[in-house]
Amino acid sequence: MKQYIALTVKKSDPCDPYFPSAVKQSVNRELVSMSSTLKLPLHDEPFSSICVNVSLRLYEIEQLYASGEINPFVQIRTGDHDPSLKGTPHKVRIGFYPVAADPFHWGHLLAGLNAIVHLKLDKVIYLIAGNDARKPGMTPAAIRHPMSQDVLRCFKPLFEYSPIAYDRDCDGEQGLFYFLKLNPRQPMDIWYLAGSDHYRRHYPGTHYPDTVQKLEDHIEKRLCGYNGAVHSIAVGFVRRGHTENRFVDTFLPVQFLPEIPIQVSSSMIREALQKNYNPKVLALVPYAAYIDIMIFDLYGAVDAGRRRSTGIVTRIPFGDISLNPSFACTW
Repeated sequence: MKQYIALTVKKSDPCDPYFPSAVKQSVNRELVSMSSTLKLPLHDEPFSSICVNVSLRLYEIEQLYASGEINPFVQIRTGDHDPSLKGTPHKVRIGFYPVAADPFHWGHLLAGLNAIVHLKLDKVIYLIAGNDARKPGMTPAAIRHPMSQDVLRCFKPLFEYSPIAYDRDCDGEQGLFYFLKLNPRQPMDIWYLAGSDHYRRHYPGTHYPDTVQKLEDHIEKRLCGYNGAVHSIAVGFVRRGHTENRFVDTFLPVQFLPEIPIQVSSSMIREALQKNYNPKVLALVPYAAYIDIMIFDLYGAVDAGRRRSTGIVTRIPFGDISLNPSFACTW
């Protein structure tokens, strides 16, 4: 049985100017492995859209890095167990993306790449939600966190995992301020990333605050000792389906990011795993996450797979699939 600990292990790898190629190779392995497992041609959707989008974003990221506009190798503390850092006088630009990752899907990853390009971010930190008593059906954090680490590792150094919410009862907006508290001396422009359906002060028909109101409240209360002279907060809203035209009067800088080219949600994937095992839907799951889903028998996936005569559930060891160019992505 695969064993995990939900702690961040900091890497001290030197800066590699060829990191976009390494990310491409990792993405290629993910897609080819999933294509083979699902018996779905790589040139079919959604694989082709994922390939094209990742290729374009990585090219743009490579140009931003070459011009010195971004630096994915900046050192940032993402968890309580990380060693202290002195910080640098150079202001870094960081994306902060809270997700439940139940399970992780390509929509999360494409949104992160889009944010790096459009907001010129050095990197994106993914805050994985912890256990939530209000959501008893959520997969335990002890499984979701390491599963997320497996996925994000493919995008090093562009994406990093944060365990801040693992043993804290905090939402994404609160998690942002815990993260800033870990980096008190590092000047930072931090972009909180969320779906455009959260571009509002309160949830409809209630007085329960949503993203804009929460962030404003936390800034005004100086949550976790927030210091606006060191850290500036802005919000990037990822367009999601039909977004009602509305204007929210806020002191927070706001920018809308392009909608990702695929329609996907974690609930859609869970339903496919539990019911019809639709390969077009399962293709939206990174292979690294899919393997963990099989290992831990999540979402009723194994039982559903056994009911199929096609034998679609195959536990292929990662990396064992030949990367024959005729089957690989065209970059």
